[in-house]
Amino acid sequence: MVRASSMIDMTYDPDADAASIRVAVGKVAETAEAGPFAYDMDEQGRVLGIEVLAASKVLASDSVLHGRRSLTLAEIGERVKAVSDIYAARFQIERDELWHLGKLTEELGELNAAFLQLAGRGRTRGYTPEELRRNLESEAADLLAHLLLFAQQQKIDLEAALRNKWFSYLTEETG
Repeated sequence: MVRASSMIDMTYDPDADAASIRVAVGKVAETAEAGPFAYDMDEQGRVLGIEVLAASKVLASDSVLHGRRSLTLAEIGERVKAVSDIYAARFQIERDELWHLGKLTEELGELNAAFLQLAGRGRTRGYTPEELRRNLESEAADLLAHLLLFAQQQKIDLEAALRNKWFSYLTEETG
């Protein structure tokens, strides 16, 4: 067992290949799994701890967490779903097709507003250009994440759809 010393208590059990991260102290009322993650929540739905199952794979040194390996669209979708599952459980949100479509619309509006602020066509509310840029990037990530969730919910294989609709126009010379 390896223990990291910091404000957050982290341990790694090589026999179980599991990393445990305690983020808050409290009584565990529920444990749920989302992808390669298990998380403990208290009665108010606050996350107290996260366990990373198959940690050597999920947190591998060449993983996206270290910026050294690109993920496939399917891998990104699975990670987005894991985060969304945690969020939905924490705030007791039921996600159906209308919720997913509504979130896409909401996130597109937020991306539009962030772009207009950065372009000087909206109120900047005193944010620096760097902060406005980071906000635009965050909103673009939110929109992509919700598109991936919508596609999963609708059983759309986005990789196949891209190949069929977009990439079919590429020739061997350009692709």
